[in-house]
Amino acid sequence: MSLDLQIRPSSLYNDTNRLLQQRTSFRNNKRVKTSSALSSFPNEQPEVNIFSKALTILGKSPKTIPPTPVAPPQPPPSLWARLPFTTVSTQQTIDQSIDIPVTTATSKWSLPVPIWRPGPSVTESQEEEDLAALVTVAPPPTIAAPTPPQPAISWCGGGIYFFWELGVARFILENYSLKNVTLNGASAGALIAVLLACQVSPKEAVRAAHRLANEAGVFDRPLGLAGVWGELIRNWLRELLPLDAAERCQGRVRIVVTESPTLRLRYLDDFESKEDLIDCLMASVHIPFFLDGRAAFSYKGRQYIDGSLWDFITGGNSELLQCDGLACLIDYFFDDQL
Repeated sequence: MSLDLQIRPSSLYNDTNRLLQQRTSFRNNKRVKTSSALSSFPNEQPEVNIFSKALTILGKSPKTIPPTPVAPPQPPPSLWARLPFTTVSTQQTIDQSIDIPVTTATSKWSLPVPIWRPGPSVTESQEEEDLAALVTVAPPPTIAAPTPPQPAISWCGGGIYFFWELGVARFILENYSLKNVTLNGASAGALIAVLLACQVSPKEAVRAAHRLANEAGVFDRPLGLAGVWGELIRNWLRELLPLDAAERCQGRVRIVVTESPTLRLRYLDDFESKEDLIDCLMASVHIPFFLDGRAAFSYKGRQYIDGSLWDFITGGNSELLQCDGLACLIDYFFDDQL
């Protein structure tokens, strides 16, 4: 003798509805019994009776105290009020939000990730079905991969090898986009970083440098650039940089300088104007006594010297240029053809 154990969808649906109706009927009957039991007790307002007796003992007539208003029964909280998340519109942008690939590229979800938007309020008899729908229908959220750090290029000190670095800069400009690249620089490398941020043509930079050197008679002077190099660099920068050079470099270019006399390295990245930016560059390229006969360059009340001092002493590159190994270093020391 065999038993038919197949469960038909229609019978399962009818049985489920019957069980839910029985449970609802049992709950309603329980509420009626509880209400009738409470109504059978005397002194429905014991606090009012005690107060009246106290006034009678004191020889005063009790005043009629209106019954405390009872709020009408509220419907049970819906299923959405019990869920441990807050639903937010996909068009709402909130700080610290994360991008999640959904139907449109501009849609954003805020944490915690909602499952779907709530519909009309549901009755208690439908809560189990809605909870099952949340578990079985809603797809799991997909978290976007973390955004990689912004790329950075660090230009090291070079002295007269500035023109070698300028050739590298020309190659990068012709083959790559530097739109979202942070530019760090020390000494001659700081000049390169600013020229790139201001989109100055490397060819024009070379022509202007050669012309200014000829006008100053550098190639005929016994001491060459000694004592006059500082003024040449300043005039060269004033000619090449645009009027909005400070705005172009703000938040993108970081210039390395060496404090004097502590010899500590630091960044300078806040520029108020074009002339202020040029002064910052002059602090980073200042070779003591050689540029203009002074031991240090004064900038915003502090004394600075060449930002690549320790690089030449140690034969390496400072942590401010390496950026924990995340920056691309441009250094003529790496060129085995020099």
